[in-house]
Amino acid sequence: MGELSHKTITVCLLTAHNGLPIISGMDWKKLIQEIIATGMTQVAIAEEIGVKQPSIVDVLQGRTQELKWSNGQRLIKLHSIKCAAPKRKAVA
Repeated sequence: MGELSHKTITVCLLTAHNGLPIISGMDWKKLIQEIIATGMTQVAIAEEIGVKQPSIVDVLQGRTQELKWSNGQRLIKLHSIKCAAPKRKAVA
């Protein structure tokens, strides 16, 4: 029988702000910090997710705690690409 893995699941709430959907409950600052730790710059992160670099600074400094749905989804995708655990080699 296969091993069970335990994963932490973050619950996100979808709310609306000025008519735009946003994702609440994610630690955007942590995601950005982890992406930066891979060597990616704030400017590159901003370009990749479709915002300006000052928006990244606002998240890192705690002035912004929520992102538009589309920006949040792009940040999550970027994080999964940049911070993915290395694949393990199969043991024969």
